[in-house]
Amino acid sequence: MQKNNAPTGATNPMAIDASATKDFFLSILTKDIDLVEAIVDLIDNSVDGARRLRPNGSNLRGLFAHLDLSADSFTLTDNCGGIDVEVARKYAFRFGRNANTPSTKHSVGQFGVGMKRAIFKLGNKISIESATKTTKFTIDFHVNDWKKKATWDLEFKTLQDKLNLTDAEIGTTIKITALHEGVANELQLATFRTRLKAMIESAHAESLRSGLEIRIGDYSVTGAHPALLETSGIASLFKETKYFEKTKNPVITKIYAGVSASSPADAGWYVICNGRTILAADQNSITGWGDGTPRFHNQYSRFRGYVFFDSDDASLLPWNTTKTSVDAELPLYRATRLEMIAAMKPVLEFLNKLDREKDTEEKPLTEAVERAKQKALELINKSPAFQYKIKPAAAVKKLTRIQYQRPVEEVEKVKKMLRVSTLTAVGEKTFEYYLTMEGDE
Repeated sequence: MQKNNAPTGATNPMAIDASATKDFFLSILTKDIDLVEAIVDLIDNSVDGARRLRPNGSNLRGLFAHLDLSADSFTLTDNCGGIDVEVARKYAFRFGRNANTPSTKHSVGQFGVGMKRAIFKLGNKISIESATKTTKFTIDFHVNDWKKKATWDLEFKTLQDKLNLTDAEIGTTIKITALHEGVANELQLATFRTRLKAMIESAHAESLRSGLEIRIGDYSVTGAHPALLETSGIASLFKETKYFEKTKNPVITKIYAGVSASSPADAGWYVICNGRTILAADQNSITGWGDGTPRFHNQYSRFRGYVFFDSDDASLLPWNTTKTSVDAELPLYRATRLEMIAAMKPVLEFLNKLDREKDTEEKPLTEAVERAKQKALELINKSPAFQYKIKPAAAVKKLTRIQYQRPVEEVEKVKKMLRVSTLTAVGEKTFEYYLTMEGDE
Protein backbone atom coordinates (compact mmCIF):
# COMPACT_ATOMS: atom_id res chain seq x y z
CA MET A 1 0.00 0.00 0.00
CA GLN A 2 1.34 3.41 -0.94
CA LYS A 3 2.17 5.60 2.03
CA ASN A 4 1.22 9.23 2.33
CA ASN A 5 4.50 11.13 2.56
CA ALA A 6 3.14 14.56 1.65
CA PRO A 7 4.56 17.27 3.93
CA THR A 8 2.25 19.08 6.38
CA GLY A 9 0.54 22.01 4.70
CA ALA A 10 1.12 20.71 1.17
CA THR A 11 -1.58 19.30 -1.10
CA ASN A 12 -2.10 15.70 -0.11
CA PRO A 13 -3.04 13.46 -3.05
CA MET A 14 -4.19 10.80 -0.59
CA ALA A 15 -6.64 13.11 1.23
CA ILE A 16 -10.41 12.91 0.80
CA ASP A 17 -12.53 15.97 1.61
CA ALA A 18 -15.18 14.95 4.18
CA SER A 19 -15.93 18.44 5.50
CA ALA A 20 -19.49 19.77 5.86
CA THR A 21 -20.80 22.68 3.83
CA LYS A 22 -22.26 25.53 5.83
CA ASP A 23 -25.53 25.43 3.87
CA PHE A 24 -26.01 21.74 4.62
CA PHE A 25 -25.00 22.14 8.27
CA LEU A 26 -27.41 25.04 8.88
CA SER A 27 -30.22 23.20 7.11
CA ILE A 28 -29.77 20.14 9.34
CA LEU A 29 -29.31 22.30 12.45
CA THR A 30 -32.57 24.21 12.01
CA LYS A 31 -34.79 21.76 10.12
CA ASP A 32 -36.09 19.59 12.96
CA ILE A 33 -36.98 22.28 15.48
CA ASP A 34 -40.14 24.35 15.53
CA LEU A 35 -39.76 28.15 15.70
CA VAL A 36 -41.44 28.33 19.10
CA GLU A 37 -39.16 25.59 20.42
CA ALA A 38 -36.09 27.41 19.06
CA ILE A 39 -37.02 30.64 20.86
CA VAL A 40 -37.69 28.79 24.12
CA ASP A 41 -34.30 27.09 23.67
CA LEU A 42 -32.70 30.53 23.27
CA ILE A 43 -34.15 31.59 26.63
CA ASP A 44 -32.23 28.65 28.18
CA ASN A 45 -29.08 30.77 27.84
CA SER A 46 -30.66 33.50 29.96
CA VAL A 47 -31.74 30.93 32.54
CA ASP A 48 -28.21 29.52 32.77
CA GLY A 49 -26.83 33.05 33.11
CA ALA A 50 -29.26 33.69 35.95
CA ARG A 51 -28.16 30.48 37.68
CA ARG A 52 -24.51 31.46 37.40
CA LEU A 53 -25.36 34.71 39.18
CA ARG A 54 -27.58 32.99 41.78
CA PRO A 55 -26.10 29.47 42.12
CA ASN A 56 -28.81 28.09 44.41
CA GLY A 57 -31.45 29.11 41.83
CA SER A 58 -34.18 29.62 44.42
CA ASN A 59 -34.35 33.42 44.14
CA LEU A 60 -34.06 34.91 40.67
CA ARG A 61 -36.00 38.10 41.47
CA GLY A 62 -34.67 41.16 39.69
CA LEU A 63 -33.40 39.15 36.71
CA PHE A 64 -35.22 39.24 33.40
CA ALA A 65 -35.36 38.06 29.80
CA HIS A 66 -37.47 40.26 27.53
CA LEU A 67 -38.59 39.37 24.01
CA ASP A 68 -39.58 41.94 21.40
CA LEU A 69 -41.18 40.51 18.25
CA SER A 70 -42.13 42.34 15.05
CA ALA A 71 -42.34 41.77 11.31
CA ASP A 72 -38.87 43.30 10.96
CA SER A 73 -36.89 41.98 13.91
CA PHE A 74 -36.58 39.65 16.87
CA THR A 75 -34.81 40.87 20.02
CA LEU A 76 -33.95 39.11 23.27
CA THR A 77 -32.58 41.29 26.06
CA ASP A 78 -31.55 39.98 29.48
CA ASN A 79 -29.62 41.11 32.54
CA CYS A 80 -28.47 37.62 33.45
CA GLY A 81 -24.72 38.16 33.78
CA GLY A 82 -23.59 38.49 30.17
CA ILE A 83 -21.09 36.40 28.20
CA ASP A 84 -17.45 36.74 29.17
CA VAL A 85 -15.14 37.69 26.29
CA GLU A 86 -12.98 34.57 26.69
CA VAL A 87 -16.05 32.34 26.79
CA ALA A 88 -17.33 34.05 23.62
CA ARG A 89 -13.96 33.73 21.91
CA LYS A 90 -13.39 30.04 22.67
CA TYR A 91 -16.72 28.37 23.40
CA ALA A 92 -20.05 30.22 23.14
CA PHE A 93 -20.23 30.42 19.35
CA ARG A 94 -18.90 26.98 18.54
CA PHE A 95 -21.34 24.42 17.14
CA GLY A 96 -21.48 21.83 19.89
CA ARG A 97 -20.03 21.76 23.37
CA ASN A 98 -16.27 21.60 23.73
CA ALA A 99 -14.99 19.31 26.47
CA ASN A 100 -13.22 22.29 28.06
CA THR A 101 -16.29 24.56 28.07
CA PRO A 102 -16.78 26.07 31.55
CA SER A 103 -19.76 24.31 33.09
CA THR A 104 -22.77 25.75 34.87
CA LYS A 105 -24.09 23.66 37.73
CA HIS A 106 -27.67 22.54 37.24
CA SER A 107 -27.52 23.84 33.65
CA VAL A 108 -30.32 23.65 31.08
CA GLY A 109 -28.01 24.50 28.18
CA GLN A 110 -26.40 21.13 27.65
CA PHE A 111 -25.61 20.62 23.99
CA GLY A 112 -23.93 23.83 22.80
CA VAL A 113 -26.33 24.37 19.89
CA GLY A 114 -29.37 26.21 21.29
CA MET A 115 -28.32 29.83 20.75
CA LYS A 116 -26.82 29.19 17.31
CA ARG A 117 -29.76 27.09 16.15
CA ALA A 118 -32.24 29.76 17.23
CA ILE A 119 -30.50 32.72 15.59
CA PHE A 120 -30.02 30.87 12.30
CA LYS A 121 -33.64 29.69 12.44
CA LEU A 122 -34.85 33.29 12.78
CA GLY A 123 -32.97 35.31 10.20
CA ASN A 124 -29.83 36.39 8.35
CA LYS A 125 -28.52 39.53 10.03
CA ILE A 126 -27.26 38.96 13.57
CA SER A 127 -26.24 41.55 16.14
CA ILE A 128 -25.06 40.51 19.60
CA GLU A 129 -23.97 42.78 22.42
CA SER A 130 -22.93 41.37 25.78
CA ALA A 131 -21.35 42.78 28.94
CA THR A 132 -20.08 41.24 32.16
CA LYS A 133 -18.68 43.08 35.15
CA THR A 134 -15.29 43.47 33.46
CA THR A 135 -15.75 42.84 29.71
CA LYS A 136 -17.95 43.98 26.85
CA PHE A 137 -18.18 43.04 23.17
CA THR A 138 -20.35 43.34 20.08
CA ILE A 139 -20.65 40.98 17.11
CA ASP A 140 -22.38 41.84 13.82
CA PHE A 141 -22.54 39.52 10.84
CA HIS A 142 -24.74 38.55 7.93
CA VAL A 143 -25.26 34.84 7.50
CA ASN A 144 -24.92 34.97 3.70
CA ASP A 145 -21.56 36.75 3.98
CA TRP A 146 -20.38 34.30 6.65
CA LYS A 147 -21.31 31.31 4.48
CA LYS A 148 -19.01 32.59 1.72
CA LYS A 149 -15.98 32.55 4.02
CA ALA A 150 -13.65 29.57 3.89
CA THR A 151 -13.44 29.41 7.70
CA TRP A 152 -16.20 29.08 10.27
CA ASP A 153 -14.88 31.92 12.44
CA LEU A 154 -16.74 35.03 13.51
CA GLU A 155 -15.14 38.32 14.53
CA PHE A 156 -15.76 40.81 17.32
CA LYS A 157 -16.90 44.18 16.03
CA THR A 158 -15.89 45.87 19.29
CA LEU A 159 -14.08 44.52 22.32
CA GLN A 160 -13.37 45.99 25.75
CA ASP A 161 -11.91 44.53 28.94
CA LYS A 162 -10.68 45.62 32.36
CA LEU A 163 -13.98 47.41 32.92
CA ASN A 164 -15.96 47.99 36.09
CA LEU A 165 -19.55 48.02 34.93
CA THR A 166 -22.64 48.51 37.08
CA ASP A 167 -25.31 45.84 37.44
CA ALA A 168 -27.59 47.91 35.16
CA GLU A 169 -25.00 47.71 32.35
CA ILE A 170 -24.53 43.93 32.54
CA GLY A 171 -26.43 41.56 30.26
CA THR A 172 -26.91 40.39 26.69
CA THR A 173 -28.93 41.65 23.73
CA ILE A 174 -29.43 39.49 20.64
CA LYS A 175 -31.12 41.23 17.72
CA ILE A 176 -31.96 39.46 14.48
CA THR A 177 -33.13 41.29 11.35
CA ALA A 178 -33.49 40.29 7.71
CA LEU A 179 -35.89 37.67 9.06
CA HIS A 180 -36.70 34.60 6.99
CA GLU A 181 -40.00 35.13 5.18
CA GLY A 182 -41.96 32.53 7.10
CA VAL A 183 -40.56 33.81 10.41
CA ALA A 184 -41.57 37.41 9.71
CA ASN A 185 -45.13 36.27 9.04
CA GLU A 186 -45.35 34.05 12.14
CA LEU A 187 -44.01 36.63 14.58
CA GLN A 188 -46.97 38.88 13.77
CA LEU A 189 -49.63 36.25 14.45
CA ALA A 190 -51.58 36.39 17.71
CA THR A 191 -51.86 32.59 17.62
CA PHE A 192 -48.07 32.29 17.43
CA ARG A 193 -47.59 34.53 20.46
CA THR A 194 -50.21 32.56 22.38
CA ARG A 195 -48.38 29.32 21.60
CA LEU A 196 -45.01 30.85 22.51
CA LYS A 197 -46.41 32.14 25.82
CA ALA A 198 -47.86 28.71 26.67
CA MET A 199 -44.60 26.90 25.92
CA ILE A 200 -42.48 29.37 27.93
CA GLU A 201 -44.91 29.02 30.85
CA SER A 202 -44.49 25.26 30.70
CA ALA A 203 -40.79 24.92 29.84
CA HIS A 204 -39.53 27.53 32.29
CA ALA A 205 -42.17 27.21 35.00
CA GLU A 206 -39.58 26.58 37.74
CA SER A 207 -37.47 29.63 36.84
CA LEU A 208 -40.60 31.77 36.61
CA ARG A 209 -41.72 30.59 40.05
CA SER A 210 -38.25 31.48 41.35
CA GLY A 211 -38.75 35.07 40.22
CA LEU A 212 -37.19 35.28 36.75
CA GLU A 213 -39.19 37.81 34.73
CA ILE A 214 -39.90 36.75 31.15
CA ARG A 215 -41.87 39.13 28.97
CA ILE A 216 -43.18 38.94 25.41
CA GLY A 217 -43.63 42.59 24.50
CA ASP A 218 -45.70 44.04 27.32
CA TYR A 219 -47.00 40.65 28.47
CA SER A 220 -45.46 39.03 31.56
CA VAL A 221 -45.32 35.24 31.43
CA THR A 222 -46.27 33.39 34.62
CA GLY A 223 -45.28 29.93 35.79
CA ALA A 224 -47.77 27.34 37.00
CA HIS A 225 -47.47 25.90 40.51
CA PRO A 226 -47.81 22.12 40.31
CA ALA A 227 -49.99 20.64 43.04
CA LEU A 228 -51.98 17.50 43.83
CA LEU A 229 -55.27 17.00 45.67
CA GLU A 230 -54.92 15.61 49.18
CA THR A 231 -57.22 15.05 52.12
CA SER A 232 -57.25 12.84 55.20
CA GLY A 233 -58.26 9.87 53.05
CA ILE A 234 -56.17 10.56 49.92
CA ALA A 235 -52.35 10.65 49.91
CA SER A 236 -50.18 11.16 46.81
CA LEU A 237 -47.10 9.13 45.93
CA PHE A 238 -43.74 10.84 46.42
CA LYS A 239 -40.52 8.88 45.95
CA GLU A 240 -36.94 10.10 45.74
CA THR A 241 -34.05 8.07 44.29
CA LYS A 242 -30.38 8.90 43.92
CA TYR A 243 -28.49 7.43 40.95
CA PHE A 244 -24.69 7.42 40.55
CA GLU A 245 -24.50 8.44 44.20
CA LYS A 246 -20.86 7.40 44.52
CA THR A 247 -19.84 9.74 41.70
CA LYS A 248 -19.04 13.45 41.80
CA ASN A 249 -22.35 14.38 40.16
CA PRO A 250 -25.23 12.08 41.17
CA VAL A 251 -28.67 12.33 39.58
CA ILE A 252 -31.62 12.75 41.93
CA THR A 253 -35.07 11.74 40.68
CA LYS A 254 -38.31 12.71 42.37
CA ILE A 255 -41.59 11.12 41.32
CA TYR A 256 -45.02 12.42 42.32
CA ALA A 257 -48.31 10.78 41.28
CA GLY A 258 -51.87 11.56 42.30
CA VAL A 259 -55.02 13.37 41.28
CA SER A 260 -55.92 16.95 40.50
CA ALA A 261 -58.69 18.92 38.80
CA SER A 262 -60.43 17.11 35.95
CA SER A 263 -58.87 18.34 32.72
CA PRO A 264 -58.07 16.07 29.75
CA ALA A 265 -55.69 18.72 28.35
CA ASP A 266 -53.64 18.89 31.57
CA ALA A 267 -53.72 15.22 32.56
CA GLY A 268 -50.67 13.00 32.13
CA TRP A 269 -47.00 12.97 33.01
CA TYR A 270 -44.71 15.99 33.34
CA VAL A 271 -40.97 15.34 32.94
CA ILE A 272 -38.61 18.06 34.16
CA CYS A 273 -34.80 18.05 33.77
CA ASN A 274 -32.88 20.57 35.91
CA GLY A 275 -36.00 22.69 36.17
CA ARG A 276 -36.66 22.67 32.39
CA THR A 277 -39.94 20.97 31.43
CA ILE A 278 -39.27 18.45 28.67
CA LEU A 279 -42.69 16.75 28.47
CA ALA A 280 -45.97 18.25 29.66
CA ALA A 281 -49.28 16.39 30.10
CA ASP A 282 -47.86 13.43 28.19
CA GLN A 283 -50.37 10.64 27.57
CA ASN A 284 -48.26 8.33 25.39
CA SER A 285 -46.29 5.14 25.74
CA ILE A 286 -43.02 7.01 26.26
CA THR A 287 -44.25 7.77 29.81
CA GLY A 288 -45.76 4.33 30.36
CA TRP A 289 -49.34 4.63 29.12
CA GLY A 290 -50.55 1.37 27.59
CA ASP A 291 -47.60 -0.65 28.92
CA GLY A 292 -49.11 -2.75 31.69
CA THR A 293 -51.51 0.14 32.24
CA PRO A 294 -54.56 1.35 30.28
CA ARG A 295 -54.14 3.75 27.40
CA PHE A 296 -55.17 7.28 28.28
CA HIS A 297 -58.92 7.88 28.34
CA ASN A 298 -60.89 10.88 29.53
CA GLN A 299 -61.90 9.05 32.70
CA TYR A 300 -58.23 9.55 33.71
CA SER A 301 -58.44 13.31 33.25
CA ARG A 302 -57.65 13.79 36.95
CA PHE A 303 -54.33 11.93 36.75
CA ARG A 304 -51.17 13.96 37.28
CA GLY A 305 -47.63 12.65 37.47
CA TYR A 306 -44.40 14.62 37.84
CA VAL A 307 -40.85 13.37 37.39
CA PHE A 308 -37.91 15.60 38.26
CA PHE A 309 -34.36 14.76 37.17
CA ASP A 310 -31.70 16.95 38.76
CA SER A 311 -27.92 16.91 38.49
CA ASP A 312 -25.02 19.35 38.45
CA ASP A 313 -23.88 17.48 35.32
CA ALA A 314 -26.58 18.08 32.72
CA SER A 315 -25.08 15.50 30.34
CA LEU A 316 -26.41 12.73 32.61
CA LEU A 317 -30.05 13.74 32.17
CA PRO A 318 -32.44 11.99 29.74
CA TRP A 319 -33.33 14.84 27.35
CA ASN A 320 -32.99 15.04 23.57
CA THR A 321 -31.03 17.83 21.87
CA THR A 322 -34.13 19.96 21.19
CA LYS A 323 -35.40 19.45 24.77
CA THR A 324 -38.80 18.47 23.41
CA SER A 325 -38.75 14.84 24.58
CA VAL A 326 -36.70 12.31 26.50
CA ASP A 327 -33.95 9.95 25.43
CA ALA A 328 -36.03 6.83 26.02
CA GLU A 329 -33.06 4.47 25.50
CA LEU A 330 -30.98 5.92 28.33
CA PRO A 331 -30.77 3.35 31.17
CA LEU A 332 -31.59 6.06 33.70
CA TYR A 333 -34.87 6.85 31.94
CA ARG A 334 -35.78 3.21 31.36
CA ALA A 335 -35.40 2.51 35.08
CA THR A 336 -37.44 5.59 35.96
CA ARG A 337 -40.16 4.71 33.44
CA LEU A 338 -40.72 1.40 35.25
CA GLU A 339 -41.17 3.38 38.46
CA MET A 340 -43.65 5.65 36.66
CA ILE A 341 -45.71 2.68 35.48
CA ALA A 342 -45.83 1.29 39.01
CA ALA A 343 -46.79 4.72 40.35
CA MET A 344 -49.67 5.08 37.89
CA LYS A 345 -51.46 1.82 38.63
CA PRO A 346 -53.08 2.60 42.01
CA VAL A 347 -54.06 6.09 40.81
CA LEU A 348 -55.76 4.71 37.71
CA GLU A 349 -57.47 2.02 39.83
CA PHE A 350 -58.81 4.79 42.06
CA LEU A 351 -60.01 6.79 39.04
CA ASN A 352 -61.79 3.71 37.62
CA LYS A 353 -63.69 3.30 40.90
CA LEU A 354 -64.41 7.01 40.94
CA ASP A 355 -65.84 6.74 37.42
CA ARG A 356 -68.11 3.84 38.44
CA GLU A 357 -69.70 6.00 41.14
CA LYS A 358 -71.64 7.76 38.38
CA ASP A 359 -74.02 4.77 38.54
CA THR A 360 -74.43 4.69 42.33
CA GLU A 361 -76.47 6.70 44.80
CA GLU A 362 -73.64 6.77 47.35
CA LYS A 363 -70.49 8.56 46.15
CA PRO A 364 -67.84 8.40 48.91
CA LEU A 365 -64.85 8.72 46.54
CA THR A 366 -66.44 11.61 44.65
CA GLU A 367 -67.19 13.39 47.90
CA ALA A 368 -63.63 12.84 49.15
CA VAL A 369 -62.16 14.31 45.95
CA GLU A 370 -64.48 17.30 46.18
CA ARG A 371 -63.37 17.91 49.78
CA ALA A 372 -59.66 17.58 48.94
CA LYS A 373 -57.42 20.66 48.69
CA GLN A 374 -54.58 21.36 46.30
CA LYS A 375 -51.21 20.78 47.96
CA ALA A 376 -47.98 22.11 46.44
CA LEU A 377 -45.54 19.34 45.51
CA GLU A 378 -42.85 20.62 47.86
CA LEU A 379 -45.27 20.17 50.78
CA ILE A 380 -46.21 16.56 49.99
CA ASN A 381 -44.82 13.93 52.36
CA LYS A 382 -42.89 10.93 51.08
CA SER A 383 -45.10 7.92 50.39
CA PRO A 384 -44.15 4.79 48.41
CA ALA A 385 -47.57 4.59 46.72
CA PHE A 386 -50.75 6.53 46.09
CA GLN A 387 -53.17 5.64 48.87
CA TYR A 388 -56.87 6.17 49.55
CA LYS A 389 -58.51 5.10 52.78
CA ILE A 390 -62.08 5.43 51.59
CA LYS A 391 -64.41 2.49 50.99
CA PRO A 392 -65.96 2.77 47.53
CA ALA A 393 -69.72 2.61 47.15
CA ALA A 394 -71.19 -0.88 46.72
CA ALA A 395 -71.65 -1.77 43.10
CA VAL A 396 -75.23 -1.72 41.85
CA LYS A 397 -76.72 -4.21 39.43
CA LYS A 398 -77.08 -2.86 35.96
CA LEU A 399 -80.63 -2.77 34.66
CA THR A 400 -82.01 -3.45 31.21
CA ARG A 401 -85.41 -3.09 29.59
CA ILE A 402 -87.63 -5.95 28.29
CA GLN A 403 -90.31 -5.21 25.74
CA TYR A 404 -92.79 -7.52 24.00
CA GLN A 405 -96.28 -7.37 22.55
CA ARG A 406 -99.36 -9.51 23.43
CA PRO A 407 -103.07 -9.28 22.50
CA VAL A 408 -104.93 -6.67 24.57
CA GLU A 409 -107.55 -9.12 25.90
CA GLU A 410 -104.82 -11.44 27.22
CA VAL A 411 -103.02 -8.59 28.97
CA GLU A 412 -106.25 -7.37 30.57
CA LYS A 413 -106.96 -10.90 31.82
CA VAL A 414 -103.45 -11.08 33.42
CA LYS A 415 -103.99 -7.66 35.04
CA LYS A 416 -107.09 -8.98 36.83
CA MET A 417 -105.32 -12.18 37.86
CA LEU A 418 -102.36 -10.21 39.29
CA ARG A 419 -104.58 -7.44 40.69
CA VAL A 420 -102.45 -4.68 39.07
CA SER A 421 -103.46 -1.74 36.89
CA THR A 422 -100.39 -0.89 34.77
CA LEU A 423 -98.53 -2.59 31.96
CA THR A 424 -95.20 -2.08 33.82
CA ALA A 425 -96.58 -3.98 36.81
CA VAL A 426 -97.72 -6.81 34.54
CA GLY A 427 -94.22 -7.17 33.12
CA GLU A 428 -92.51 -7.07 36.53
CA LYS A 429 -94.93 -9.54 38.19
CA THR A 430 -94.80 -12.07 35.37
CA PHE A 431 -90.98 -11.90 35.33
CA GLU A 432 -90.83 -12.40 39.12
CA TYR A 433 -93.27 -15.33 38.84
CA TYR A 434 -91.08 -17.01 36.21
CA LEU A 435 -87.94 -16.64 38.36
CA THR A 436 -89.77 -18.01 41.38
CA MET A 437 -91.13 -21.02 39.56
CA GLU A 438 -88.12 -21.85 37.37
CA GLY A 439 -85.35 -20.73 39.69
CA ASP A 440 -82.70 -18.01 39.10
CA GLU A 441 -79.63 -20.19 38.71
